[in-house]
Amino acid sequence: MVRLLTATMLLYGIAANAQSIKSYSFAPAGGTFSTSSVTGLWQIGGITRGSVANQNFTIQQEYVKGSQYIEVTSFDNAGVNTVNVYPNPTANHINISLNDKFIDAPIEYNLYNSQGALIKSDPLGNGYTHQTLDLSDMNQGVYLLILTDRRTSQSLKFRIIKN
Repeated sequence: MVRLLTATMLLYGIAANAQSIKSYSFAPAGGTFSTSSVTGLWQIGGITRGSVANQNFTIQQEYVKGSQYIEVTSFDNAGVNTVNVYPNPTANHINISLNDKFIDAPIEYNLYNSQGALIKSDPLGNGYTHQTLDLSDMNQGVYLLILTDRRTSQSLKFRIIKN
């Protein structure tokens, strides 16, 4: 009888003091829920704090990790069809033809070899829309020509092949 009484008291104690575990889901922006006793610490993509008032628990999100999606709705083709560099490949010289848009622009050119060393650098004449660069004294190879508008710092790059 003592064993039965002990087992009954033990089972009653477990049933009377049993706790239910509730599960909650939170969006990164935060949320609220109500419960009779609240303890815990949450991490939702960063540091999250909680506070208790009248058995309502409010979480506040400090930082949310995420990604950003940017949709390009327009593209400014400022340099397209305004500069022509020809002939390419070339044996002795290249011609630089500028659109009228660049007549009064302070344009300069820099010519680099394939190792990145600056070979030539000069301003193109203001008021001119055509210039010829002599490459006859240069070795065969690939060169990088960069034309820069000194007012806006915008530049156009061309790969030049010297035969």
